Amino acid sequence: MFKNLHISLKVFVIIAPLLMVMFGTVVFTTYQFEERQVLELSQLAAESQATLIKNSLVHMMQTQEEVDDAYLRSINAPGELENIRVLFRLDSLHLKKEYLTNERVMKLQDRERRTSAPSDAYVSTVYGESEPLWIMTCDIQQHASEADRASDVRLTSLQGGIPAHFWSCGRLRIIQPFIAERKCLSCHEVRPGQVLGAASMELPIGKTVATIRTNAIRSVIIFLVLSVLVTALGTLIFRRFVSRPVQRLVDATQEVGAGNLNLSIRKDFEGDEFGLLAEAFEDMQHKLKDARDELINKERLSTLGQMASGIIHDFRSPMTNISIGLHMLETQTTLAGERRAEIFRLVRDSLDRMVRMTQELLEFAKGVSNLQLVSVDIREFMLSIESQVRPHLERNRITLAIDPPESGSCVIDPDRLQRSIINLVNNAEDAMQNGGSLVLRARRTDGIVQFSVEDTGPGIPAEIRSAVFEPFVTHGKARGTGLGLAIAKRVVEQHGGVISFDSTPGKGTTFIITLPAGRNERISAPPTEVPAA
Repeated sequence: MFKNLHISLKVFVIIAPLLMVMFGTVVFTTYQFEERQVLELSQLAAESQATLIKNSLVHMMQTQEEVDDAYLRSINAPGELENIRVLFRLDSLHLKKEYLTNERVMKLQDRERRTSAPSDAYVSTVYGESEPLWIMTCDIQQHASEADRASDVRLTSLQGGIPAHFWSCGRLRIIQPFIAERKCLSCHEVRPGQVLGAASMELPIGKTVATIRTNAIRSVIIFLVLSVLVTALGTLIFRRFVSRPVQRLVDATQEVGAGNLNLSIRKDFEGDEFGLLAEAFEDMQHKLKDARDELINKERLSTLGQMASGIIHDFRSPMTNISIGLHMLETQTTLAGERRAEIFRLVRDSLDRMVRMTQELLEFAKGVSNLQLVSVDIREFMLSIESQVRPHLERNRITLAIDPPESGSCVIDPDRLQRSIINLVNNAEDAMQNGGSLVLRARRTDGIVQFSVEDTGPGIPAEIRSAVFEPFVTHGKARGTGLGLAIAKRVVEQHGGVISFDSTPGKGTTFIITLPAGRNERISAPPTEVPAA
């Protein structure tokens, strides 16, 4: 199916999916980039805030040997980050003994109760893994109840992948651990790298995610519109600058194939590759025209030479007979009456042959001419042919039988069709040099009329049967121009009929002419010969 499409549709079918894939990849990549950028900016803000809190706590411990409660309350002031808390466990601080006074211990225990939630399992995770935690609160089940649909999604790292339902996430919680450094050893009995506590904070990302999602939807819509526009524009441009020139070249090729070698197409093209192709096409066309004209001239000269050779050859024999006969009549004045009559008959037969050959040449030279159609009686038409050919056939020891219908008429040009049938009779006579028999038949049935000429000659050789109706084709004949069958075929086809033959080597040949009995009718194929009554 695809291979039968117009070339512009093929381009559309190929380009449209490619554009969709390309724009889809751009939109998806942009969406992923914006998601990751939101998380990276959140990470940067959380790390900065956690570092600030940690440095402040270390500074207070070094200068005041305790953490001020007012400072812990102030870090949760309204801002970009929300719910900022300092998380710790008394047993994880590992304070030196001089700092573990009863008053300090009670204060630390009170802070631990106020800042830590018993169900907050993530705090224990931070102490165990010593790595920051990223927890996203997402609305995974949109149609669930308010209490059931909120779900936390933990991200081990920003490089580990973003949740597929990122667009439904509203808050990002960051738990940043406080890692002990060398300067912390003055107050804590720990090793560097051990977790002393953590800073927990939340970042509202719902509006940002919604904006990203809106931008993604907008990008998809723009992508679809652009895909349609680009594809449509590309198809139009392709049709204008590629498809139409190709179709013009195809049409020109078909016209040249139909014989029009005077076509000019160069003016229809620009100076691009198609213009060069059109120029080369015209050059090829001119060369074809020159070659055709040269071939026609050669064929004409060849036909003229063949015709002249045939005419000279065919006229030489009767002219020789006439010359010899006249010379004998002039020089031998004592010839007996019977011998003199024989010479006169030879001269008359030779003149008849020359008249017949001249008539064939004239018929062939006329080509197609208008028929003079009249309604004629088939029986009378056949008897007229018999009266013209019987005397000559009997002199050549050929028996003639005629089988016309009792009645019936047809619309024909009697003169031209009669000469065509006589041509068939003459061919049969030439083929039966040692005598034989010839039968002329005519039948009318089912709106057609059929004439046949049947002889008992040697038959037509197989090697010339396909060309037997071509001009100047002869075989085994001592006389004739080879135009009789060509003329007969032309006349029969002008009548809207067909001519065919059936030949058996050694037994004879039958030529069959099948014509429509009325006017303005045609026969496309020769029917089976109408049997004799």
